[in-house]
Amino acid sequence: MKERRRVKIEVALLGAAAVGKTSIVRRFSSGAFIHEYTPTVEEYYTCVLRCKRRVVLLSITDMSGCFHFPVMRKLAINRAEAFVIVFSVENSQSFEEVRKMLDDVLRERQNECIPIMIVGNKNDTRERIISPDDVLQLIGENSTANCKLNYIETSAKEDINIANIFQGLVNLLVAQEFPKHNRKEQFNVLNRKCTIL
Repeated sequence: MKERRRVKIEVALLGAAAVGKTSIVRRFSSGAFIHEYTPTVEEYYTCVLRCKRRVVLLSITDMSGCFHFPVMRKLAINRAEAFVIVFSVENSQSFEEVRKMLDDVLRERQNECIPIMIVGNKNDTRERIISPDDVLQLIGENSTANCKLNYIETSAKEDINIANIFQGLVNLLVAQEFPKHNRKEQFNVLNRKCTIL
C-alpha cells in the first residue's frame, strides 16, 4: 500500500464584521450553525481532508471583521496560501470591504499566484442588494495572470455551498502544484474531520 502524502494549506478567512465568516467555517468544520453573533478577534480551525493519494491539513485563520488589529491581519495575509473573502449579499458596505481587502492582499502578495475565493454569503435572503454581475465586474477589474479570483454564493444558515468553498480552494492549489494530475486528484470534503483550536 502506498503511503499518503501530507499537504498543509494555510487559508485566511477575511471579510467585514457580521457577514458570516465564523458561521461558514463552523458549518464546514462541525456542521453546526449558531444564530447568535459574537465578534471574532482571531480563531483557528484545522480540518483534515482526505482523497485517494493525499491527506490535506487545512489550517483556517478566521480574522476579525474590524480593522482594530492591522498587524494580525497583515501577518495572516503574508502567511496564507489561499484566501476566502466573504461579504453579505444583503449589505453593500460589506461588498466595498471586499475591494479594500483585495487591495491589501494583492499589495502584500504581488506577483504571487494565490487562489482567492470571493464568497457572497446569506444568499437565502430576500433582501439581496449585491448581484452576481456586481461581483463579476469586481473580478474582471482585479484578476491578473497571477491572481485568479473565483466566486461562489453560499448560505451558512442553510448549508448551501459551504463545503464547495474549501474544496474549490484545495483543488485550485492542487492544480497549481500538480498540473498533470489536476483532474484525477480532486479532493472530496465529504470525509472531513475538523477541530477548532
